[in-house]
Amino acid sequence: MSERAMYIALGLEPGAPSAELKRAYRNLSLKLHPDASGDPRTARRFAVVAKAYETLSVKARERSGPAPRPLADTESVDLFALGSELATDPDPDRRRAAARRLGLSGKRSAWVFLRKGLYDADPEVAAACVRAAAVLGLAQGSGEIAGAYERAGPALRDSILESAKATRDALFLAALEAAKSDDDPRRRATACSLLSELRSASAGDGLSRAEVS
Repeated sequence: MSERAMYIALGLEPGAPSAELKRAYRNLSLKLHPDASGDPRTARRFAVVAKAYETLSVKARERSGPAPRPLADTESVDLFALGSELATDPDPDRRRAAARRLGLSGKRSAWVFLRKGLYDADPEVAAACVRAAAVLGLAQGSGEIAGAYERAGPALRDSILESAKATRDALFLAALEAAKSDDDPRRRATACSLLSELRSASAGDGLSRAEVS
């Protein structure tokens, strides 16, 4: 897995600071570790997340840059302020940062704001909302992410497929089904390959075919 894919597997933008790596790993561990989820089917993605975190943490230490400003504790994150920034700030970089912090909040209620961000005119902001949904484990967002794929331009479609490939999360199943009809043969091939992989994995994990088809 490339370094870029490892960041995306954690729901982060490439180059995210170590404080965000720790927060994303903690949130995903609470969702994916089989002891926490009570579901052995999450073990595969947890192994990917753990490996990505371990590798990127070592790289961050090797770079030995200045210590990043710690993120606020989840209890002190103001979801409404971040949601307002995501919805109204004229600076797309600030909107993208707000989406990222909503994902790192660990609060599933952040989806109220992230789902609106999927309609952002800037594809990078919408892509940040997709990654945030993945790090929060928001399975209820599957249909809306598929809808975002269907109305998106090439940049956002590529970002959604990139996140699907990095995470192998069921959140993206509906989007992958939509991508099977994409005009671009590369995207169609990617979608078909990922869906085939998920179906193959289902045989070993005991998933019903309905969950991956």
